[in-house]
Amino acid sequence: MKPKIKLVGGCAASFENEAVAKSGNDSKQSVLLNGCEASVLLDEMLQIIIRALNASAGAVSMRSPDGKESRCISSTYLPDVSRTSGGVIEVALGMDEALPNAYLSLYFSEENAATDEIAQAVKPYADLVYIALKNTLLQEHAHQNNLLVERQSIANEIHDSLAQTLYYTKIRANLLLDALKSQNDILAFKCAQDIDEALEGGQKTVRELVTHFRCQMDPKGLKYALEKLAKDFITRTNIALEYENHLEEINLPLEYELQIFLIVREALVNIATHSGADHARLTVTRSYNQYQFTVEDNGGGVGSGIPAEGHYGLEIMRERALRISGMVEVENLENKGTRVQLIFSTPVA
Repeated sequence: MKPKIKLVGGCAASFENEAVAKSGNDSKQSVLLNGCEASVLLDEMLQIIIRALNASAGAVSMRSPDGKESRCISSTYLPDVSRTSGGVIEVALGMDEALPNAYLSLYFSEENAATDEIAQAVKPYADLVYIALKNTLLQEHAHQNNLLVERQSIANEIHDSLAQTLYYTKIRANLLLDALKSQNDILAFKCAQDIDEALEGGQKTVRELVTHFRCQMDPKGLKYALEKLAKDFITRTNIALEYENHLEEINLPLEYELQIFLIVREALVNIATHSGADHARLTVTRSYNQYQFTVEDNGGGVGSGIPAEGHYGLEIMRERALRISGMVEVENLENKGTRVQLIFSTPVA
């Protein structure tokens, strides 16, 4: 990046005067850049540059393409207009698409006037300010993308988790209407009871989702989340669970970690709800470029005895696996029980 440097002699240009006038006697002025507080780092850098070049004040600003409008991102020690009589050095901080029309302005007093030598010395400092400002923008964009992914994941999870409950409730409601028309009190009572239990289960699911999404973005990552999931499973049920993680680290994209966690959680919920098992195992391994997350139990196995909601749970797990280009295999073990295995390849950067 080659900064464009302009030495403004005498009284500062219109923008500089406007910025100074707006700041008054405040020692610092900062605004948010796309919702991200960049002023702290920029203020510190401006103070260093001011001391190194004997300037009176400094400012970093973003301007409109026509130059008529501007906003100050960060400023330090902006004085009144009378103290800028030594000139202003203005540096364009890069004109690329990521950071258009950003400027570094240094103000000088009459005692320490701006010179061509000082203007040349500004170049390396301008490069550092440019890098800091651009990195701030990139971090903010990454943060916004993560928020979008999280919001979409919440929407998908609410839909997937409640879809089976709502479908089951609709079927039972239709059956309830038929029972009422035929005056079959026993069937009507049974359907009403099923609907009540389904709605209660839906409420519980929503509460779990809210709790889960409040803490799912823990910075400790998937490894920590699986450990906590295993401990919670043991606490909530009477089923002994062995958790074996053969990987030192699990470094995967956010979407992968979320889908893996939800698939494993669904598999454990099925064990607790439908299997009749008293022992289970969660294993995490990697072979070459493939990850395997395996959940096993010593219950009754996969068969016709699984209720409708259990079958929907298996389908949802398979749909989640497809989102990370993976697959879920469900099979009966030779002796007794069920194995659910999630397999997917290492994501390409």
